Amino acid sequence: MHSQVIAVGNIVADFIATNIRMFPEWGEHVETRAAIEPIIGGNAANFAICLTKLGINTALIGKVGRDTLGRALLNSLRKKKINVSNVSFCEIPTSVSLIASNLQGERGVIHYIGANSSLKVEDITLERFPSAKIFHLSAYYLVPDLEGKPAEEILKKAKELGLVTTFDVAWDVKGLWSVNNLLEFVDFFLPNEKEAEMITGKADPAESASALLDMGVGTAVIKLGPMGCLIKTCAGEEIHVPSYRVPVVDTTGAGDAFDAGFIYGLVKKWSLKKVARFANAVAAVTLQSKGTTSAPTLRGALKLLDGKYVNKQIKVLSTG
Repeated sequence: MHSQVIAVGNIVADFIATNIRMFPEWGEHVETRAAIEPIIGGNAANFAICLTKLGINTALIGKVGRDTLGRALLNSLRKKKINVSNVSFCEIPTSVSLIASNLQGERGVIHYIGANSSLKVEDITLERFPSAKIFHLSAYYLVPDLEGKPAEEILKKAKELGLVTTFDVAWDVKGLWSVNNLLEFVDFFLPNEKEAEMITGKADPAESASALLDMGVGTAVIKLGPMGCLIKTCAGEEIHVPSYRVPVVDTTGAGDAFDAGFIYGLVKKWSLKKVARFANAVAAVTLQSKGTTSAPTLRGALKLLDGKYVNKQIKVLSTG
């Protein structure tokens, strides 16, 4: 298998409960009529599943526990045609997330980091993937042994190998929000609006995007949820692309699906406007299903490209 994209980050067993009318107080009992069963989760795994289903050969690098859940996750990833030759076992139990979402699609998460805490820079050998064009580092704050210098080393190596580098962070539960000197080695940074605010101290997305450019990023791509996305480039281009109007079943994995759609467009060498429209479409399809196991097909995402925007006009705010 000749992998076009390398994804590094977390692999998780997700247990998802949907349509919860209210979260229980201590001592209370809340029921859901939807089945609760383990599915593949974790930002990097979500991303790899979605991108592979879109038709891009993807290699995943990460860690799972040497346990029943870990083996089940690895087997499921193989069945989804993801290159897991560099996913390794460790003695720490597999990571687990307990996810509950309400009728509006909002969610709460209890997370056990598990095996993801042991993913180290020496586990990542980019030279094993000579056909790769893009390197995606996902869930930066959820793989602690890669934070700081290790991630900087990996991204720098990817650049030296001629790979386009893309980067996403996840929520920093430690509250530090440090990206050190990483961003000068990042071509495309794809945080959501709140993550960008926490990193830059700027609440306005346009201001936070500008701050990220000042920190060295080539292109800042801010995910704005129902408002779509905002893109700013170091060449001075600024574009706001609105999202699609769709019924929301579950927001789990929508940001990772956006990333997959965005990277798909980069592989295809589309214009930034088309890349962003497609990324929004992939995320919108994902919002309509539970979890990540029903990631959109290429046909499904392309079909939505002709659908309705929440706000129909793409705004090119500046072209440099």
